[in-house]
Amino acid sequence: MVAEGMKRAGVRAGFTAATLATSSDSAAVRWRRSLPASLPYLAVFATAPGFIWSPGKSTAEHATPNAMTLSVPISFIGAAIPTGRHERLVRTVDIAPTLAALIGVRPTERLDGSPIAEVLGRTVKAIGQR
Repeated sequence: MVAEGMKRAGVRAGFTAATLATSSDSAAVRWRRSLPASLPYLAVFATAPGFIWSPGKSTAEHATPNAMTLSVPISFIGAAIPTGRHERLVRTVDIAPTLAALIGVRPTERLDGSPIAEVLGRTVKAIGQR
């Protein structure tokens, strides 16, 4: 299955469940974080740089492990938010704790993310983390 997939244009790497579990390839690491352990599959693949999986010319499919398709721009705009552009890595799970901190609400359950300090204009301790 992997050998056949590797023949396709734009495929950089392919993994079976066994090779995915032990590979240090960046796509393998991302696939391991994305696939539930209970999900049965024959193979997973990573596209070559500059390629996307798409059924046509104007659409792209989600679920690729490429950094380009995982990147999400995040923007906060408001009177209390300092103006600026920051290039450091933050995660989408940081949005909820940041919004909670901005409006002064303490989450009632543990959150995966942390408030984005630059948005708050100060260094903060992660809300909801115990």
